[in-house]
Parts: sequence; structure tokens; C-alpha cells
Amino acid sequence: MAYVFDISSPQFIFETQNISNYESEISKLQIYKSIIRPTVTYCCETWAMTVTEQNRLLVFERRVLRKIYGPTLDNDGTWRIKTNEELEILI
Repeated sequence: MAYVFDISSPQFIFETQNISNYESEISKLQIYKSIIRPTVTYCCETWAMTVTEQNRLLVFERRVLRKIYGPTLDNDGTWRIKTNEELEILI
């Protein structure tokens, strides 16, 4: 039986690294910066990077960061995803 994995999924990445929800955001961020980001951008010096590909890499990075940091609780008690600006401040 063959399994198909979406390796661009942050959920797949953290499940394969056996990271539980209880581990700290700092450890997850260190794993992202030391393992995942270098793997995704391997040999990027040789790429003919288009604006579309650059945007895809940025979207992937924001998806991973949103998975690491989780949602934000607003003052009115509703949950929402973090904005791009909030993610930039956190890293």
C-alpha cells in the first residue's frame, strides 16, 4: 500500500519530526530554522527564481510559522490566525 504525503504541509513536517503539541515554540522554531528551511532552499543559488516561486516560498514559511505559533485570542474572546505582520515580529 503506497502512501502519498504532501511534504509542503506543516503538519506533515512536524509529525515526521515527532514534535508534540506540548513542546515549546522555541524548539519548534529552532527545528524549522536548522532543518526545514535549509532543506527547502537547498541549492537555491542555482534556481532561476521567479516572483511566483518566491511568493510560494514565503507562503510556505508563513504556514509553518502559523502552525508553530498557533492562533491568537482577541480581546472579545474570538480566535483568529496571526497576520503576516505579527509573524514578522515573532521571528
